[in-house]
Amino acid sequence: MMKPFLCSGTLTTTVLLLKFFNLHLGLIDVIEFFCGFTIFSSSRVEDKIRFLFEFFDMNENNYLEECDIQFMFLSCINAVAKTFAFTDE
Repeated sequence: MMKPFLCSGTLTTTVLLLKFFNLHLGLIDVIEFFCGFTIFSSSRVEDKIRFLFEFFDMNENNYLEECDIQFMFLSCINAVAKTFAFTDE
């Protein structure tokens, strides 16, 4: 059983939510938010990997296909970029 995710350090849930808030649309990207929340949680690495695997196993076949892995990778990279305010400019 996985323990609850808690942000470590000075990143709080509110700050993380604000990083993912899109001012133009008034929405957040929930998938990127969960990736960021998972990456920066204080949980064990094994729990983080298991959560991300289960989260991105969209068709629940206990197997990540290439497109699932690509989507997971891009979502996690975007989450880290938004957290540290990197831009593509």
